Amino acid sequence: MPAYASRNLLVLTAAFLLAADIAVAQYEPVPGASILSNAVDNVPPELALPEPVFEGVPEELPQPVPFEIVDGHTPGLFDLPLEGIPAPVESSGTWFRRGFWYFNQEAVIFNRAIKEPIGLATDQSVTLSPTADLRRSERSLVVNNSKPGADAAARFTIGRFLFRDAENRDNTMEFVYLAGLGDWMQEETIVAASGQNDLTTVVDPFDNGFNGTQRQHFYYTTDFDNFEINYRLQHRPENDRMMLEPDGTWVRRIDPALLRSYLFGIRFLSVREDFRWIAQADDVGAGATRKSGDIQIGTNNDLLGFQFGGGLLYQADRWNVGLRGGAGPYVNFASQNTQRINIDLVTDTATVAHQDAVDETFAVVGDLSIFATYYLRPNMSVRVGYEGMFIQSLAIAPEQPMFDGGPGSIRAEGSQLYNGMSVGLDVYW
Repeated sequence: MPAYASRNLLVLTAAFLLAADIAVAQYEPVPGASILSNAVDNVPPELALPEPVFEGVPEELPQPVPFEIVDGHTPGLFDLPLEGIPAPVESSGTWFRRGFWYFNQEAVIFNRAIKEPIGLATDQSVTLSPTADLRRSERSLVVNNSKPGADAAARFTIGRFLFRDAENRDNTMEFVYLAGLGDWMQEETIVAASGQNDLTTVVDPFDNGFNGTQRQHFYYTTDFDNFEINYRLQHRPENDRMMLEPDGTWVRRIDPALLRSYLFGIRFLSVREDFRWIAQADDVGAGATRKSGDIQIGTNNDLLGFQFGGGLLYQADRWNVGLRGGAGPYVNFASQNTQRINIDLVTDTATVAHQDAVDETFAVVGDLSIFATYYLRPNMSVRVGYEGMFIQSLAIAPEQPMFDGGPGSIRAEGSQLYNGMSVGLDVYW
């Protein structure tokens, strides 16, 4: 056989054997043999590798314990039980402001101040000093701008939960009433150091009823009432956190957060004031010109307008601290009534004059407060705070025209500042 024929025969034989081996390798494994072997391995059954066995896999995974949707909050992954036992709850954001109604009652102690002191009279007495020098008295009768001091009141708030929106905010409507705020009362008396009729007024030096008197006295009172209807939006905490304790146990706690709130509503305030100033002359010196005076002024300020506000609240597990403020435009329906009486002590006659005036002016009211709250129970908390309120464009009684003698007019250019402490109890149901 030629050499090239022998080579071709060997190549064909080798190709046939390779093809036959591939075909056998694609056959199904021999029953009883390992899945890691094939039919051409010829491994004895006693030497075959065993099939892998996976242990500890239950036929059916345990189902989560049914949970309840509370206050619109759907539990997430951390709310599911761990090995069939829920994690202990130390605190939760769902604890706060639970219920459809809430009621707040507070004791408020406010100090009232006006913009600036109001001078009424000075003592022109000239007396002899211990060193035999003549000197003029420097005493005066002044309405102090901050002397009335503090007065207590009660504030009541009742509100209704409406719904929780898609941004996790509680939408509520509330009514606020600040009752019994006042009376602030201030009174002062001055007597001429010389014992003579040496008191003169700085308001009108030509009015004899208050010039050349021996004794002058005034008292000044203020009353205040407040009504509000507000719509409030308050953010709630996000989902609680799962915390791993050092001993390896899990607990559920609130996720502390800085929460925002918004407010807008209608507000009515009433500020009423009464001022009386009395001047008395000494009845000495027959035939002398002596007069006494008596002025009574009443003002009323009814402010109606809108208020807009907001706040920030840091909510922790059982307490929070916050800042809240607001302001708005108002219309002040102001009025004043003045009665002036001059009495001539020589002729024993009296002159009476009346003045009345009303006006509507634009006013601004703003307030600001800081507070801290501690939760005694999920539906009960106590709160303490410090707050202030500013009212602009008021008719202040001692600032009204007193001696012009013309047609009635009103001056609504004053302002008042109220500031003080508050302590309250909040209840939800």
